[in-house]
Amino acid sequence: MSNNLWELRKQRNLTVKQLAAKSGIPAKSIYAYEAGEQVKMADMDKLAKALFVNKTAIKFQSDPITKTQPEPPPKPAKPTPVLKPQVAEPKERPSQPATEGQLNHLHTLTQKLGLDDTAVFLRINQPLDELAFQEARFWIKTFESELRTAEGQRPPDTRRLRAFLPEGVDEFEANYLLARQQAGDEVTFTLLDGTTFNGRVLGFGSYNITIRQADGSETTIQKLSLAYYHVAATEEKP
Repeated sequence: MSNNLWELRKQRNLTVKQLAAKSGIPAKSIYAYEAGEQVKMADMDKLAKALFVNKTAIKFQSDPITKTQPEPPPKPAKPTPVLKPQVAEPKERPSQPATEGQLNHLHTLTQKLGLDDTAVFLRINQPLDELAFQEARFWIKTFESELRTAEGQRPPDTRRLRAFLPEGVDEFEANYLLARQQAGDEVTFTLLDGTTFNGRVLGFGSYNITIRQADGSETTIQKLSLAYYHVAATEEKP
């Protein structure tokens, strides 16, 4: 009996990226196959080996994943205007890719919304990691708005505002660093040993922050070595 490609992948607890790495097939092709595009014969053999199944066990054309619709929110007392999403005119060059900080924040938002890799691909028509800078900004605003709407239906005091681990990037820090990066602010970083660094934020993740210093050099700071950091001009701390 043949199964959908996405069903076999989930049965083996693999993400699309992991299956792409094991099979040598681009993740973009796997997204397309799981969305219903017919699998190429050459790729069928690779997928069967990566999933440890006979190729006859994989459907040549998978049924797309059925997206579950959330329960509609209660009608507000006054109608809320619905704003159509629009991508603002990019100030940066169109070819500039999304930053590591934007991608980390997007992955966090989609996980909170319960969207897996395939659902995100169907939503934005490309993998998150291939977004440009302005596209990432648009989807961050969109998913943050959807998350605020979804969280408004939950019981009070259930939202996790701070990260569980000290090295984690929580919502406050992610928003703060992203704002500093977009504004081009110069930030002063003070380490636990008293060493200081000054520079503009290029990107950040769960364990480090990369900055460009005044001489043009790039430095990556390990977050567990940080005592604190702030914008020098206003003495603003995160």
